[in-house]
Amino acid sequence: MQKENQIKSVQGFPGLVQKLSWDSSITAGVRSVCVLWAAGLIRSGDIETAQQVLTSLLTLPGGTSRLTDKTPVQFAVRLHQGSPPLTDENTKALVYILLASCYLSKDKLENCREMIVKANVTKFKPLSIYIKAWSLYKEQRATDGVTALQALTPADLESTEVCLRARIHCLTGCFLSKLGKPHTAVHHLKAALEADFRYTVALYYIAEQYKQLCMESAELEALNLLITTLENSSGTPAPCDVTLDQQVSSAVIRLLDLPYTVSVVQVQYLLAVRCLELHRYKAAYQRYMDLMAVIMKSDVIQCDGKLIKIPRLHQIFLETIQSSLKCKKLEECVTLCDQALLSGPVGVTSECIPPAADPYTTLTDHTAGKRKRVASSQQMCEEDSSANHITACLFHKAEALQLLGELQEAAHTLHSAADQLEKRLSGVTEERTHGDSDHRPQMKRARLSSDNQTTVYFLTKELLLLNRSQEAVSIWLESRKISSKMDSFQLDREIQTRETKLKNMSSDISDNPPNKRELLAMDVKILKALLHHRQNHVWRVS
Repeated sequence: MQKENQIKSVQGFPGLVQKLSWDSSITAGVRSVCVLWAAGLIRSGDIETAQQVLTSLLTLPGGTSRLTDKTPVQFAVRLHQGSPPLTDENTKALVYILLASCYLSKDKLENCREMIVKANVTKFKPLSIYIKAWSLYKEQRATDGVTALQALTPADLESTEVCLRARIHCLTGCFLSKLGKPHTAVHHLKAALEADFRYTVALYYIAEQYKQLCMESAELEALNLLITTLENSSGTPAPCDVTLDQQVSSAVIRLLDLPYTVSVVQVQYLLAVRCLELHRYKAAYQRYMDLMAVIMKSDVIQCDGKLIKIPRLHQIFLETIQSSLKCKKLEECVTLCDQALLSGPVGVTSECIPPAADPYTTLTDHTAGKRKRVASSQQMCEEDSSANHITACLFHKAEALQLLGELQEAAHTLHSAADQLEKRLSGVTEERTHGDSDHRPQMKRARLSSDNQTTVYFLTKELLLLNRSQEAVSIWLESRKISSKMDSFQLDREIQTRETKLKNMSSDISDNPPNKRELLAMDVKILKALLHHRQNHVWRVS
């Protein structure tokens, strides 16, 4: 980036082509330099300036540009030391192709396709069709996209540089995936890797197809291979940017690739999540620990593109803790809980998660009265997430301590969790009696709703652990709006219905526990406790 800025800062050609026509041989080199310059601007992300340069080449009298006084001399030198100058027809086509990519990046898809129609040069057919197909992909027009790409013959693909050929195959695979043809999609995605193994994102899409096909082992193998490839990648670009037309192709590819790349950390997280969802708990635990080792070394999680989102640190901690509990790494679970509580709900941040938008930027003066409410709502969400994080960690720690046989420490941790719950749940007070050595929270009549479902879940769990089943059943049924007046037959049928749903439900890892699966499991536990009381007149939770 510093080198590009230095090149851009060099001034040259002041007023050189103000009166020269497009057909003049004198300006051929300068025009090519302008195209090369625009390609460099696109590579550096300066789309606006690139578009100005390209548009002025086409719209000013004689096709000359007012911006040529800023054209760096170094570009001209590099051009003339390279391959022979392109014909005017080819140069115009490159201008249209670069303009099409600029419009595509701004989601001006009709303008993009108009430029592609004008870039009607056989030499650039693969690149033109690739850009057109991308515009169709953004409009979710999978059938039209496949049809557009099928215009490329095997001979066209064979003569195409490898980096572009790989992307054409990958885009074809993505279209076929959207059309419900995962097997054919995998064929094209593998062809992308055969063309250019450095195009690693194809492995991500292959893993996605295996997921759709329920080929779990193949999916995890693809993700493992992707991690290995990314770790061993030297970061050197494919050798496709030597001549002017290849510079243009490279600029377009870079622009379209940018949102659709992945980093090692992102794939590590995805693999850990998938192992946890597939109940491969030992593998999940190991992957989460590898991920945590990387995260804790830096204040920022480096992420690329938008394919895989990384949650905030507290959610990663909770998922790691869950995996450690599932594979019976109990001492490690306690250590992780302590680390999570020390790190707090924010800790390491992720570049995948953009900063919250300023709630005031789109509000006018007459809406000032609403601004405090918007900000207050965001603050409440953050505070709620923080409280959920602390409570969940304390309960997981208590569970691990209980399984380790450290009952006194487990009880102390449960009381800490209860203190957190008392602060959050409306209607829970700290009415403690001097003779109550357990310091258990005493309940008043509370107005329970879905708004505090998380708090109710953890409170119910804590009450069950303290053998206060009647209170737990009453609170849970009210909060979930489940009738407590069902007879034994109705209760049994309701339990069977929910158990069936639970059996058919895939694992759910949500940002803020409890997830849907945990809520449904609690429904079953509470309904069974109520049924047992109806039949035996004794409160017992299995």
